[in-house]
Amino acid sequence: MEPLKRGTLDNGTLNGYECAAMSQLVERLRRKVRPCHFREYESRDREACLEIFRSNEPDFVKPEYLPVFEHLLDEGTSYLLVLEQDGRVIGCGGLELRGEGDIATLLFGMIHRDHVGKGLGSSLLAMRLALLAPEGDTMAVSLETGAAAAAFFGSYGFELVSVGQQPKNREVEIGRLGMAIPVLWLEEIGTLVEERGITIDLRDDPDTAMGEPSPDDFE
Repeated sequence: MEPLKRGTLDNGTLNGYECAAMSQLVERLRRKVRPCHFREYESRDREACLEIFRSNEPDFVKPEYLPVFEHLLDEGTSYLLVLEQDGRVIGCGGLELRGEGDIATLLFGMIHRDHVGKGLGSSLLAMRLALLAPEGDTMAVSLETGAAAAAFFGSYGFELVSVGQQPKNREVEIGRLGMAIPVLWLEEIGTLVEERGITIDLRDDPDTAMGEPSPDDFE
């Protein structure tokens, strides 16, 4: 596996994150997303989500991060979604909204290994981005991940801004990726989600039902 390499931020930036070309994010989502249904995570989904995690070991997630993922399932975050198909949970992912600023973090976005390559990972990304409603003109979106998943997000224009090591295993590289996404692009993604039949069921006030994640959570 190729090591993570930091890119060059040669376009406009916000909070250090590249304003990628609209075509790279929105147009690629337009080509990739597929109709599917999301809802908020419930405790009954725990084992299905753990199975999704295990199915992606060790290529896309490292076993050392299972306790962090379990903490996310138990404590929650701003939004913790599951992708349901034919009554089965086959994908999951978190979205953390930080304070009052226009900053968001993508957490543990995963599709069960048996369903990878069908556009569902792109639909999970699009759905989480469609939930963002920045107060300003731009939302800074970041995530932390390993090399394999970094290639997926890099194809959408996320820029690798730093590289570190996993605290419990210094041989495992973790990259922080980010992008500054203008609100107009988020609106385009929201429209795309509706047009392509990507649906979601949300509780009235998810923040009251879910706690704060660990600062070590990652994508």
